[in-house]
Amino acid sequence: MPEVVPAVLAETPEDYEKDLNLAVSLSDRIQVDLVDGEFAENRTINLIQSYWPEGVCADLHLMYEDPFPLIPTIISLKPHLAIVHAEASAMTLEALSSMRTQLNPLGIKLGLALLGPTTVASAERFFDLIDHVLVFTGELGHYGGELDSGCLAKISEIKSIDSGIEVGVDGGINDITIKEVVAAGADVFNVGGFLQKSDDPKSAYDKLTEEINR
Repeated sequence: MPEVVPAVLAETPEDYEKDLNLAVSLSDRIQVDLVDGEFAENRTINLIQSYWPEGVCADLHLMYEDPFPLIPTIISLKPHLAIVHAEASAMTLEALSSMRTQLNPLGIKLGLALLGPTTVASAERFFDLIDHVLVFTGELGHYGGELDSGCLAKISEIKSIDSGIEVGVDGGINDITIKEVVAAGADVFNVGGFLQKSDDPKSAYDKLTEEINR
């Protein structure tokens, strides 16, 4: 079933605690966005500083140039899903395959994020190794941003290659733009700024879930 997944992105432990508490009050599946200061210009808390309550299904979105040395830390955190970027400088088939070999037996799924300019065709060679593709349409390392509707065509391309891959969309989703993302066939709707900056996050979340369940 399609689902709205609240996102958490924080530069300080204090902000992380605040945003995490809001996210888990809305859903038992969340996305934790982490940036190394190299892949994108800003920097968030470190991976080792992240946490979430027991019973919460957490997806890690790792905006890192080289996420592969972090595998032991990822394993220790036991997320539902670890997403790395196709554009990361360290990305190779061998590195991704090794990551899958270490994570999947422990029940940790592996995902691949695609930035706007990255085509599905250029990333297709990785698809046999992953469980999830994150179509990124926003601004790296920041809440908010505008939905790039042109990226949504990637969803059907991905599904035509492997109908079993879960496809998420991240960036610029709100109560208006979600209609386009629903129509495009996404499975996961990652939402940061629209929820975190809302005066009434519960009402905002309910509007989104109503839209995907129409």
